[in-house]
Amino acid sequence: MESNGKSFSLEGIHVDFATAPIVWGEPVRTRSIRFSKCCIRATLTQALDFIAPLRGSWGGTEGQDLALKNCFRTIAGLCLRIPLPDVEADMAQGRRECGRDRAHRHSPSARRESPQLLCSLYPQTTTRTLGGILALYEHSVFVQGTVWGVNSFDQFGVELGKKLAVGIDMAGVKPPQGSGAAGIAALINYVSTHRK
Repeated sequence: MESNGKSFSLEGIHVDFATAPIVWGEPVRTRSIRFSKCCIRATLTQALDFIAPLRGSWGGTEGQDLALKNCFRTIAGLCLRIPLPDVEADMAQGRRECGRDRAHRHSPSARRESPQLLCSLYPQTTTRTLGGILALYEHSVFVQGTVWGVNSFDQFGVELGKKLAVGIDMAGVKPPQGSGAAGIAALINYVSTHRK
C-alpha cells in the first residue's frame, strides 16, 4: 500500500486514477466483519483476494475450519443479491418495520457490478508458503507501479515522517514549529498531563 500510495507519476504529473490498493493482512475470523461490511456496503467496486490455508500452521484443522467458514461466509456476502421483494416479505412478517432497515437490508451490491474475487487456498502456512505469498505481492506492487507510471520504491512519506518526528520534543522544552504546531503542542501537553 505504501509503495504505490503515490499521486504523482515518475514525470511529476498528477495522476487522475486510483493507485495503492488496500491490503488487509489480518486473520479473517478476527477482522472479517469490519472488512466485509465495508466492502459489501460501500459504494466502491473493488477486487478482493482471499488467501487461506487448508490447515493451521500446527498442521491441524480444529480452528482452521472456523477461519475457512468465516472466509467463505464473507465471500458469499459479497456475492449476495437480496431482491427487494424478499426484504419486504421478511419485513411483512414482523422483522423490522422502518424504512431505514428496509434500505440497509436490501443489498446495495445489487446496484453495482459483481466484485472481482480471487480465493486462493493452499495446504498450510510454512516459511516457504508465506515467503511465496510475500514475493507474489511484492512482484504485484512492482508491476502495478510500472503500469501506473509511479515509483513504487521512493518513500517520500517515510522521509517526511522521519524529519517531522525529529522536530517533536516530547519533554515540551522545544515547542513544535510549522504547520499544525499548535495541535502537536496540545497533544504533547495532553500526554505529559495524563502520564502523571
